[in-house]
Amino acid sequence: MIRSIFKKEGLLPITVAAVVSVFLVVSYAGATTTISTDISTGGALSVTGLSTLTAGYVAQASSTVTGAFTVSGGAAFFNGAVAATSTLQVTGAVTTYGTVTNKGAVTNTSTLTQGSAGTAMTAIQFGFCNLQGMVVVASSTNNYTTCTSAGTIDNTYRVFVSATSTLSGVSIVAASSTASSGTISVQLNGGTAGATLGTLSLNFWAVK
Repeated sequence: MIRSIFKKEGLLPITVAAVVSVFLVVSYAGATTTISTDISTGGALSVTGLSTLTAGYVAQASSTVTGAFTVSGGAAFFNGAVAATSTLQVTGAVTTYGTVTNKGAVTNTSTLTQGSAGTAMTAIQFGFCNLQGMVVVASSTNNYTTCTSAGTIDNTYRVFVSATSTLSGVSIVAASSTASSGTISVQLNGGTAGATLGTLSLNFWAVK
């Protein structure tokens, strides 16, 4: 009888120790878990906190990120297509080694340089402007007029113009932007003295 009691009392510490161990393991796994071997799951792996991958991350199927995806250390390499249904924002340099295809509008708020020896551009405007009617002084005299409604260009732009139709013996000698927004100064030569040029249009292309 005494030996039976001791055996029952001996089971109590073992049982308590086992229960405490289980609670400790569960508590530790709820905070930070370090696993030195592979993990294979047939279902979804859900992580609600921060995950740090020191070796790398390889996805053999589609991966969905519903929040922000930030790469703050090294480079991010994508062997397949990258699709962004919302805004794709890159604060550093972007280097592409293949063809870039864009199916929507592209707006650049900084400078744009084409080629390694190109000149940086900050804005490009083009369209057509309206020549105001003027009286030709003489065929050998330069006549000046203005071409209006030329976008929002000012004297910070370099302007190129060309005729949209025949100018009736009048040739364009020079053109320049002005301080007035949307106004181009045009120098003409030729024509019949005393003749009045009607309202004509010019193509313009302006860059700065």
